[in-house]
Amino acid sequence: MKPIFLVFCFSLLTTPLFAQLFGDLGSNRVATSSFQFLKIGIGAREAAMAETGVSVSADANTLFWNPAHIAWLPTASTSFSYNRWYADIYQTALATVFQWEEIGSFGFSFNYLSTDPMERRTTFQPFGTGEKFNYYDLAAGVTYARQMTQQFTFGLTGKLIREQLAEVSYTAYTLDLGMTYLMDDNRGTRLAIALMNFGGRYKPEGTVTPPDGDPVSRFQDYQAPSNFRIGMSTMIYQDDIHQILGAAQLNHPNDGAENYAIGAEYGFMDLLFLRSGLKLNVEEQSIPSFGLGFRRELLSFDIRFDYAATHISPLGLAHRLSLSMSLPQGDLR
Repeated sequence: MKPIFLVFCFSLLTTPLFAQLFGDLGSNRVATSSFQFLKIGIGAREAAMAETGVSVSADANTLFWNPAHIAWLPTASTSFSYNRWYADIYQTALATVFQWEEIGSFGFSFNYLSTDPMERRTTFQPFGTGEKFNYYDLAAGVTYARQMTQQFTFGLTGKLIREQLAEVSYTAYTLDLGMTYLMDDNRGTRLAIALMNFGGRYKPEGTVTPPDGDPVSRFQDYQAPSNFRIGMSTMIYQDDIHQILGAAQLNHPNDGAENYAIGAEYGFMDLLFLRSGLKLNVEEQSIPSFGLGFRRELLSFDIRFDYAATHISPLGLAHRLSLSMSLPQGDLR
């Protein structure tokens, strides 16, 4: 299976032919979607591996990458993620998954991004008017997935998305669709496809009154930032002590150029993990991401703690933390 994985990676790395066809069109789609917080990857493990999460996940955070994956989780799982973003912006996420025998797997997810109250400023009062306003984004999802055969799973998520900026609010409804195929090769090789944030066009609601103009209550409609992902992951090497997992992924967003990602994870005795990844055709993220993880059994629960550092130019480093808890379940790679 290793040659197949290398061929898959090579196909992603040699797709400038497709970039020539779609690259310019993609760059012209910048700023054509709303709810940009949905593009921030959730889960320290996935972020450290360059966000190759469509085919890689071992806990409830898979809800944010590919809903079909929860059908592979044999026991209930809960994950909490924290992301210290830029400019005093903070993101928290919660995901939980459980299985209902003979019916399927269910999941609930919550993604929240916010800042502290901000000073309202105008052209004539650049240091503030004395008033403050709030800003936040949230997305809440309900997921169902089922193992259709011994090797194929399908998953669907329905999401409510809301954004609040001062007096203006924005509400939308989207779907996530995912499929995963587990190859019978003793390496846990997975082929995965997911369409995230698929939905219609929505308009903000509310009224804004500029300091030197008339109230504005009519706004342009936008779509959510949908993204078609296709990826593959496989255990490149494994013995009783060492494991090396590799992953590759193609992303086709509706508001940007196609891009690619490759990631790897080294595991020591399935307890300590080192991770890194690289995004291709993403100019502002040309520096590899990295991270580490720790896993152990505590009070009859399988506990995972993960950290990731990612760099976005020119903003600098962003730090993510994830804590996952599930019933003992063995190796889920």
